[in-house]
Amino acid sequence: MSKLSTMKEALREFREVAEQWEKQSTSIPGLRLVRMPQGKKQPFAKLSVEMIPVDDEGNPRKRKGLFITNLEDFEFYAELFANPKVRDLLETIIELNLELEGSKEEESVLEL
Repeated sequence: MSKLSTMKEALREFREVAEQWEKQSTSIPGLRLVRMPQGKKQPFAKLSVEMIPVDDEGNPRKRKGLFITNLEDFEFYAELFANPKVRDLLETIIELNLELEGSKEEESVLEL
């Protein structure tokens, strides 16, 4: 059995036995499988990939990550992440936020 067919069987089993919104870690840090819920527009259980930042021990640094269920979305996000203008924008936002944090007035303390 090839590695791809083994992965497909493991994914199929997870989809069938997992509860709604159940997450399964993968061997790639920051990448989890998620069983999406069924609904009116979605009559069957679907799997999704969640990309989430993790710390050095592999624990999520956020409650929710970026959910991707198709290649079109993946390619869109990949292009955004590769765009240097997006990085420049984020770096500028971080600088501005740090300026605000540095300008907080210190709490006055009543000396007793």
